[in-house]
Amino acid sequence: MRARASMPTGIALGRTMGAGPASAESSMEARIAHLESDVGHLRTDVAEIKVDVRSLRDKMDMMMAKLSERIDNVLRKSTRREFGPSCCT
Repeated sequence: MRARASMPTGIALGRTMGAGPASAESSMEARIAHLESDVGHLRTDVAEIKVDVRSLRDKMDMMMAKLSERIDNVLRKSTRREFGPSCCT
């Protein structure tokens, strides 16, 4: 009796290994899964960037308010020196 040659399971089930439709579908699914994972990471990164931008915006607003106050104080002092203390109360 001859020994039966073992066949790859894909061929025994009627699927071909390699460039066949089942392989292309499997490859496509793997690529889609990889893209979905990448999109998930991008969403996380964008969310983190948005938090950073909001924080920077708040700091810039605070710094602008302080700078405006300082400029107003300098202008007030300068005007008092130029026109006298009774000018700008």
